[in-house]
Amino acid sequence: MYTLLISLLLITQLLIIISFSVLDLLFFYIAFESVLIPLFFLVGIFGSRERRIKAAYYLMFYTLFGSVPFLIGLIYI
Repeated sequence: MYTLLISLLLITQLLIIISFSVLDLLFFYIAFESVLIPLFFLVGIFGSRERRIKAAYYLMFYTLFGSVPFLIGLIYI
């Protein structure tokens, strides 16, 4: 169980480093949004209490609603 936690944290860290290392805006958007996948599993599996699944879905929805205007702005640029 701890190996899954450590691997998800390492994947998240790697994706964050990649997202701030790329030079293209489209690749930045893709890498930045790909961080959500391991975060969803981190919150959903290792969260405390029974509301962790709901918190994981809230994380996805709020980030999705924030990233759609960002994507529209990138397409406009």
